[in-house]
Amino acid sequence: MENNKIGYMSITLEKEKETRWGMAMDMVITFTMHNTAITMKTSETRTYEGENAQLVSSRFLVTNPAGDIVVEGKAGDIEYDITIDIAGHKTSKSFDLPLETLDEIVKVEMLAVAGSMKPGDKFEFDTFEVEPPLIDKIQHICTVKQHDRFILDGVPTYVYTVRDSIPSLGIAGDITIDRNGHIIKEELASAGLVMKAEPEMLAKNCLLYTSPSPRDLST
Repeated sequence: MENNKIGYMSITLEKEKETRWGMAMDMVITFTMHNTAITMKTSETRTYEGENAQLVSSRFLVTNPAGDIVVEGKAGDIEYDITIDIAGHKTSKSFDLPLETLDEIVKVEMLAVAGSMKPGDKFEFDTFEVEPPLIDKIQHICTVKQHDRFILDGVPTYVYTVRDSIPSLGIAGDITIDRNGHIIKEELASAGLVMKAEPEMLAKNCLLYTSPSPRDLST
């Protein structure tokens, strides 16, 4: 902790077909417990399809010494069905459709690119959380805190700072994002976690880290 780097994360979003988008996330975290180094790897994929780009399938995987966690989801005609496998113990859940859209997960980025945010503005959106024990739809309430000029790699860049609050979980964090929709930094104060955009080699500056296009994770 104490500003130490503990891992990295990479997120990609690609258009696969005319009305089909794929999102992929990979994260590696290494920490010490009882004088033993433990590495946890998390991966997640989501597919959005149709005119409204609704979530149609997802897969979440955590690998760790205590046992793997796998959460898979698929949209049916009226429900989104989830199967959960925690170290071999399987359960299932269903949720009404629509559950999540692509516009919702990139809401902050879209508003930044449009240049339509100003300090004091508020907006809300919902996303679907697939990580146990919380597997549910969650509400985000965002407030634009600042619109400032930021020096990034020696270049003056205009950025927004947005407070993202999740009332149901009692957590909030700040997102720093530029006018091109690139997230520069995310801070989750309640967890002491900071995520910073960095060049690949710098973010992977640890022998245990291996992943493409990463974002540095620090605490």
